[in-house]
Amino acid sequence: MRTDLHARAMMATCALTIAMTLLIAALNAASATANGGTAAPVAASTAPATPIASKARTRTVLGVLSRRTQVRAGRTARIAGRVRPAISGRLVVLQRRAHRRWVTIDRTRTRAHGRFTLRYRTHEAISAALRLRVAGSHRATGRTRGVGRLEAFRPALASWYGEGQALACGGHMTPGMMGVANKSLPCGTKVTIRYRGRQVRVAVVDRGPYSGAREFDLGPGVRSALHFDGVGTVQVAY
Repeated sequence: MRTDLHARAMMATCALTIAMTLLIAALNAASATANGGTAAPVAASTAPATPIASKARTRTVLGVLSRRTQVRAGRTARIAGRVRPAISGRLVVLQRRAHRRWVTIDRTRTRAHGRFTLRYRTHEAISAALRLRVAGSHRATGRTRGVGRLEAFRPALASWYGEGQALACGGHMTPGMMGVANKSLPCGTKVTIRYRGRQVRVAVVDRGPYSGAREFDLGPGVRSALHFDGVGTVQVAY
């Protein structure tokens, strides 16, 4: 009798447990339906997050409006230009090539409409490559542009000589050779020579001249290119 009562109690307990489990499951299902359903779990992605692209900077255009870069020694060279996009206050520098490096010789900031003017007062004969540089900003890229050569000329007395003789810098003078002789400039030094509206840029290939106050002897090719004859004054930059 006692065993039968114990068995019935155990069955009632199991039935109650099952009923409670079913009730809890029904309540959870009803809650999920009211909230629009529960999304299935998604595995975490191992792919790296794509960075947000920053706004691209505008490409800078560096224009030259006017230039005066061939002057007499002691005069002022000048370059005027415009930077686009036209942002006032951007730094622009003028640089010349000297001793295998670039040296800043003037700087300014852009005015209204991106305009700028740079100047350099020469003090002696010069022949050097020139370039402009504009600094970049958060809105626009930087820019570098070559602008030819700065050439400051001085007068020098010159003569000419013919072909056939040995050269102090090596080789022999040939017909049509484009070179000059000078007593002190290193062999290979490039010299720009102007005479009556004509101009050449040639190397020092020989030593001389050793008569009078002449500073340069012009080779046959230089003489022909400049239409030079006899002894006269030329303008030189180096």
